[in-house]
Amino acid sequence: MQSYSLELYPSSGQIHIALYTNVLDKFQLLVAVNNAVHSENYSKLKTHNVHSEIVYNLSPTTNISESLRRFGISDSTNEIIVVKVGGNDDDEIKSHLNTLIDGEESSLDDFSKFTDLSCIKKQSKM
Repeated sequence: MQSYSLELYPSSGQIHIALYTNVLDKFQLLVAVNNAVHSENYSKLKTHNVHSEIVYNLSPTTNISESLRRFGISDSTNEIIVVKVGGNDDDEIKSHLNTLIDGEESSLDDFSKFTDLSCIKKQSKM
C-alpha cells in the first residue's frame, strides 16, 4: 500500500492506494482521486460519495450508472484497485483492507502488469 497527500487538500488526510492484483496507470488514478476530493470539498459531487466519484472520474462517459458498471466491482472481479480517502494510520488501514479483501496485495510498481490495453481502448472507445 502506498500513501499520498493531496497538496491542494491537506485537510482531507492522506490517500491510501493498494493494488490487489484495469486502469492505464497510477497517474490516471491519482487524477481521478484528486478530482473527487476537489468535488467533495466544494460540495459538487455528482455521485453520492467521494469513493463512487473516484470510479465515475475514471470513466470516459458522463453516465454515472455506466461508469459504475464498467469500473466497479462484481462477483467475478479478481483484480482491484482500492483507494481509501482520509485516515493516517497505514497499518490499521492495511489490516482493515486485508480483512475485507480475499486476495494478495501487489506492489503499485506492478500496476502496468495488470493493465489490459485492448480492454481500456474498447471501454474508452478509442
